[in-house]
Amino acid sequence: MPTFTPLRADIVALDAEENPVLVGEIKASDTLPDTALEQLQAIWSEMPAPFALLADLQRLRLLRWDGAEFETIFEAPTAQILSAYDADFAHKPIFDHYFGSLIEAWLNDLSYRWKHPEPPGWQELTEIGFVSNLADTTFIAEPELRPKGWYVSES
Repeated sequence: MPTFTPLRADIVALDAEENPVLVGEIKASDTLPDTALEQLQAIWSEMPAPFALLADLQRLRLLRWDGAEFETIFEAPTAQILSAYDADFAHKPIFDHYFGSLIEAWLNDLSYRWKHPEPPGWQELTEIGFVSNLADTTFIAEPELRPKGWYVSES
């Protein structure tokens, strides 16, 4: 009997109907491993979403599938975005779990504006239609993608 190895995204955003809006690979390293885009593509092929996120400690990229490949539609230095949630971000060690929490805080702020009236990147992300897609989203850190689309959180 074949075994099922679940795919695991670092973060997923689901809309009110539990359809994926965003899948993301985020790593607390200076550069993403070469396999990060491949992993993101594998997750996306099982859970297509309008947007994808690749982030490391140096840069944050929002991607959109153009029918053949991912296209970068927004890119910013990570510290420029996340320093709004931790002023010392660029000056201290950042580890995976905390990095994921900061990314999730930023995405929640874009969705619900809980911290800033215009979170970092707000204007550009609004113009490209990303912010409107975040309305009423739920963010899940490190869910597994299981057959039939079940998302299981470790927490």
